[in-house]
Amino acid sequence: MEESRVFGPNEQIYAEGDAASHLFLIQQGSVTTHVSGEDISFGEGQIFGDGGLVTGKYKMTVKAGPQGCTIFPMHLDRLKAEIGRSPPIVRLFITNMLGRFEIMSELLKD
Repeated sequence: MEESRVFGPNEQIYAEGDAASHLFLIQQGSVTTHVSGEDISFGEGQIFGDGGLVTGKYKMTVKAGPQGCTIFPMHLDRLKAEIGRSPPIVRLFITNMLGRFEIMSELLKD
């Protein structure tokens, strides 16, 4: 069973190009990343790391925010299994959205 992880202020969670193993839910605090020359923050209740579902690698470096964060990891294999149990139309929708996410990620690269 996965357990929440705590990261200190500005501590790196993963780097661009690392093998993707988890999707993360921010339980407390925030995380930051750098996209198209700007710092972007995500806060409590948001999910990150989902780009790894498509390519198997994280698309950008993510660090804990200035106050640190608590995140809950979900292993991508578990998520893929859950998606696989979904009705075909839901699987198609998810696959389509992930494909669009991949395209947008490439367009937003520095």
